[in-house]
Amino acid sequence: MENNSRKLSDIYFDLFEIMMTYNHKLWRTAALPLPLNHFAVMYYLFEKENTFATVTELAKHLSISKQQMSPIIDKLVKKEFIKKTCLSKDRRYNQISLSEKGRKFLKEHQQSQRLIFMKCTTDLSNSDTEKFDESVQIVKKMMAKIFEDKK
Repeated sequence: MENNSRKLSDIYFDLFEIMMTYNHKLWRTAALPLPLNHFAVMYYLFEKENTFATVTELAKHLSISKQQMSPIIDKLVKKEFIKKTCLSKDRRYNQISLSEKGRKFLKEHQQSQRLIFMKCTTDLSNSDTEKFDESVQIVKKMMAKIFEDKK
């Protein structure tokens, strides 16, 4: 049991290293108009579709303090990429949502990143693509199984 857990742990960190290495190479090829943590906030809000998040939720997602989250939110509000709505007279309770400008910006950025990635993959065969897809699907299923809530 311990050997299996150790092996799975090694595999997980290999995957993490792969994603960090190659994602970094992909992101470095584009001129980034925002720091990565700003993108992380916007992508999180993008994934929530037409709902909102709280400062606490965003801070937890990024694993930073609420005090560190405030300047990020302020900068994104100033650029009109996100909206901050007070829930009450108490300014500590805010709804944070992605603005239409932010949504458009992310879609355009995602498209440019996709084009860069597609250029990197032009030499892969159909067979390579199929193997890669199968592998990713297996990894997704395994990660869901590993991290599903244990009740």
